[in-house]
Amino acid sequence: MITAIGRSLLELAFDKAHQVVLRGRIHQQYIDRITSENGSLTYLDPGDWIENHSAKENADGAWKLYQHPTAGVASATNEAPTHRLAPA
Repeated sequence: MITAIGRSLLELAFDKAHQVVLRGRIHQQYIDRITSENGSLTYLDPGDWIENHSAKENADGAWKLYQHPTAGVASATNEAPTHRLAPA
């Protein structure tokens, strides 16, 4: 889920040639590979540890989603999907 603020952060990140936007606010795990005419980058929200026991890990240069195994919830790691950023 990319909000209007997230879109602004992406535009700034592309302008500055950054590779990652790490944004905390929505309290839900989110990871996406975004491409535009200016390149591609990883956009992610680490989730939140207190309510959802979720976090991000960077192992061997790859961002992964982590869900702590609690109350029958299995551990989860996923690769970032790839999407194209539509023009505003």
